[in-house]
Amino acid sequence: MPKSAALSRRAAVGALVATGLGLSRATGASANRLVVGGTGSALGTMRRLIDAFRAGNPDLQCELPPSLGTTGGLRAVVAGAIDIAISVRPVNPEEAARGAKSVLYARSPFGFVTSLRDPPATLTTADILDIYALKRRTWPDGSPIRVILRTRRDGDSQFVIERFPAAEPVLEATHAKQILPVAQTDQANLDLAEKLEGSFASSTMAAVISEGRDLRGLAIDGVKPTCEAVAAGTYPHVRSLYFVTMPATSEAARAFIDFAMSTRGARILAECGNVPVTA
Repeated sequence: MPKSAALSRRAAVGALVATGLGLSRATGASANRLVVGGTGSALGTMRRLIDAFRAGNPDLQCELPPSLGTTGGLRAVVAGAIDIAISVRPVNPEEAARGAKSVLYARSPFGFVTSLRDPPATLTTADILDIYALKRRTWPDGSPIRVILRTRRDGDSQFVIERFPAAEPVLEATHAKQILPVAQTDQANLDLAEKLEGSFASSTMAAVISEGRDLRGLAIDGVKPTCEAVAAGTYPHVRSLYFVTMPATSEAARAFIDFAMSTRGARILAECGNVPVTA
C-alpha cells in the first residue's frame, strides 16, 4: 500500500475515533444515534438494512461511514467511536479481552468478477494463477485481461492466498512489477472493475450484488459464485461476515442486530448476495 493511502485511512479512522469518543463522553447522545462501520464488502448490504430499520425508527439518526476496513472498524468499535463494526473475521483474543464480541450474521461467496460481457464458462486454479502471474493475458475472445490487485495486506489478498496457497509468491512477484492498478478499498476495486474493459478482480459477491455493480462472477472449477451454491455446499470459497459490539453497546445497536437477524432482515441479506445466519 502506498504510504499516503495507508496514512489517509489511519487518519480517517483516527478522526472518527476522536469524534465518536467526544460525542459519547460529552453528550451521551448515543441513544438516538447508530453508527455502523467496517469492511467495505458489507457497506451496500448495511445501507439496505439501515434504510429498512429506520422506517420503523424514524427518530433514529443512523450513520454509515465510508469503508474503514475490518481493522479500522474493529479499532473504532473498541474505542467507542461506532456502535457496531462489520468484520470479515471474528474478534481475536486481544479484542475479546477488551470486551469485544462477534456474532456471525451471514456468509457470502467470494470469487473473481469481470466486466466482460461474455466471460469464459469456468476458470481453474491454474487459470487464476496464470492470470495473476501475467502469463495469461487474454480472454478466450482475444480481448486483454485487465488485472486489478488489492494491497498486499488487504483482507481480500489474504483470503485469495488462504484459498489458493500457490498464489502467495505469484502475487508478491506481480506486485513487485508495479505495473498494475492496486485498489485500496472494496469500492475503489469495484469502480475499477466496472471501468476497465475485460477486468479481472477479486470480490465478495455481496458487495457486487448489494451495490448493483455491472459485473459478472466467474465460475471456478465449473461452479458459479452464487448464494445457492454456498447454501448447497458446492462452492467452497466463502467469506464469513460478523457484527462486532462492546458490552456497553446501545439499545439501538442491539435492536438493529436483532432486526438484521430477523426474518425480514434475512430476506434483505439474501437479496444482497448473502446467505443469512438467523438467530
